[in-house]
Amino acid sequence: MDFANHPYLCKGLNLIMSKLIIYGDIHGCYDEFVRLRQKINPEKRDIEVCVGDIITRGKGSIKTLRYLQSNNIKPVLGNHEDKLIRYLDHQKKDKNNPIILDKDEKDIIENLNSDDIEFLQNMPLFMQFGKIIKP
Repeated sequence: MDFANHPYLCKGLNLIMSKLIIYGDIHGCYDEFVRLRQKINPEKRDIEVCVGDIITRGKGSIKTLRYLQSNNIKPVLGNHEDKLIRYLDHQKKDKNNPIILDKDEKDIIENLNSDDIEFLQNMPLFMQFGKIIKP
């Protein structure tokens, strides 16, 4: 996923005639997130953003991560995603990894596929939107 050709920046998303829907701290709570999204009932032209901490703690981290990908929900990097990215980066360089994972994080790492890893690695640190008009 390419956000404005830069892995840490997402600029200029067009909000004309659409809603900006922001979700936060999903923490792998897949079922609850899907129910919330059904209540909101976003339209195709709406822009949906997750502001970090999509994974860990809940039982459905991998399902949640893949749900975002398949529904074009744009993520912003959170500290939980960042920790796993740093862990994976260290694993490539040195098997003596300074990043310590708990059992939940280890389970997530073991179940990530290459698309999941690419998705995580391309999460921007922030997004910038044009003029947002309150309805």
